[in-house]
This record gives sequence, C-alpha cells and structure tokens, in this order.
Amino acid sequence: MPRKGLGGVAIATRDARDGTVTFARRLSGVQAERRARAVAAARELATEGGYAAVNMNDVAERAGIARATLYRYFASKDHLLADVTLAWGAEIALQLRRDPPRGKTAAARVGATFARVIDVACATPRLTEAAVAAALSPDPTAAGIHAGAITVVSGYLDQALGDEPVADREAASRVLGHVFLSVLIQLTQGRASRDEAIRELRSAARLLFPTKT
Repeated sequence: MPRKGLGGVAIATRDARDGTVTFARRLSGVQAERRARAVAAARELATEGGYAAVNMNDVAERAGIARATLYRYFASKDHLLADVTLAWGAEIALQLRRDPPRGKTAAARVGATFARVIDVACATPRLTEAAVAAALSPDPTAAGIHAGAITVVSGYLDQALGDEPVADREAASRVLGHVFLSVLIQLTQGRASRDEAIRELRSAARLLFPTKT
C-alpha cells in the first residue's frame, strides 16, 4: 500500500520476484488526486468495454488530465490496469471484512469466500477480463500485480480463517492465488461457468485446508 509522508503520497512499486517494495517518489495532494482520477477513469472504461476499451488517450480525457501527465504516473496501460486491479481487490477484501464468510470448517469458509469473489467477477465481466489481461501481461511495469494479487488473496484468507492456525498460510495463499488466476482465465475465456469456477476453488480449499480428525 502507498505510504503517506510529509511531502504527500509515495508511489510504491513491488518486485514480483522477492516482494521487495521500493518507494520511488512522493506525490503532492493535487498529484495524488489526479492519479486517483486516472485509476477511476481506467476502471470505468474497463467496466464498460474490457481490456480493449482502455487506452491512455481515453483515460486522460475522461480523467480530465493531459496525456503527458498520465504517463508521469503510469508507464503503460498495463501498469495502470494493475493499479485498478489491486484497488478492486482491496475493495472486495473490505466487503468480506464487514461481512465475514461463514462455515463450520476452514475449507468451507474459504470456499464460501471465493464463491463470493467469483460472483463479483461474474457481475462485472468486462472489468474481470481487463484484470486478467493485465495479470498476464509481460509488461515489466505491471509486474507488481502478481505480488499484489498474493497479498489480496492473503487478505481473503484472513477473513475466512480468522485466528485459526494454519501450517503455512503464506504458501497456501500462493497456491490458492495460482488456482484463482487459472479459474479466472477459464471464466473470462468462456471455458468455465460460474458454478464450475466455484467448484474448482472449493476443491482447492478442501485440499489445502483438510478437516482435522
């Protein structure tokens, strides 16, 4: 997450290979507001038309900023969509925190959590398509989305598991994150239905969090 400082807001970039966070620059209040408008505009465009509908010219126009200004904050379209995706994931995590999933076992709660996330993805298919495309992008400026996605999945798991002890929660987050991305790819390509996607994630939850006997 970006950290606030005396000079404004720091832009954080995360190395997907080792999780290292680097704070490259600070933004003034006005700059942070412009950057937020750009993220909001890109999200609107992605929601309306998917990945193809997002281009830097249209984002700049909708956000009411110059194209050159947009490129000061985001090196590419995929870099911008990575921020859109991570912000969206944080919103979902907040909703889960306000209304935690229920279930008698850890696997049941994790399955219920991801069923709700899949429902959100299905409710906004174009935005989901754009998020998946950004996650698969070879663009190095969007690489932080991979590390950030693991953080988001960890947040989902925290809501599902609470204080229940898990042998290696970090490893479980990584594995479930990979399964989740695979399911989203199948979903956006029309190769899996909503019910099939949920069944796959529930199966992964049962394997990762077996019921103790």
